[in-house]
Amino acid sequence: MKPYERAFNWLGWVGLLFLLPVGLTVFGVPGPLDYLQKTLGNFASATFFLLVFYGLILLRFLFGHSEIYAPVFLGMIVSFFLIAMTIEISFMKWYLQLTAKVSYLSNHPLIFLVGVAVALLGVSLGRLRRLHLIAQLLLLLVLPLAIVVAANIYGIAVFPTGGKS
Repeated sequence: MKPYERAFNWLGWVGLLFLLPVGLTVFGVPGPLDYLQKTLGNFASATFFLLVFYGLILLRFLFGHSEIYAPVFLGMIVSFFLIAMTIEISFMKWYLQLTAKVSYLSNHPLIFLVGVAVALLGVSLGRLRRLHLIAQLLLLLVLPLAIVVAANIYGIAVFPTGGKS
């Protein structure tokens, strides 16, 4: 692996730090995000942090070390739509309102965790030399949605905050 690839790989992992205040807000601890919004203004909104996270993952995707690109791209897309179910993103309000009507998509902390896990799994699967498209779709699309729906139906991983953000 070349030195610049290693640097962009680390930059992608640093992007996870930008999800920390957003994740804490989803879990019912809005203090860090509120403090950042008071001190940084518009640059500390949940939308901004989410876009920085995906921007850094995109830089890792473009310039880091990946053998195949489809799982990284698919993981980014699926995780974005999962995380958009849990927080109010300025240009995705319509999606949040649409998914709020579906009762088995109400466990916001679990959906947020699954969204982050899908992004990380997509990045990890990008390091493989070969992975069939069917396996990618199963691992990055079908399985996460099945986990969210099954957990809500059977009452598994219900967080006490209720997950309202």
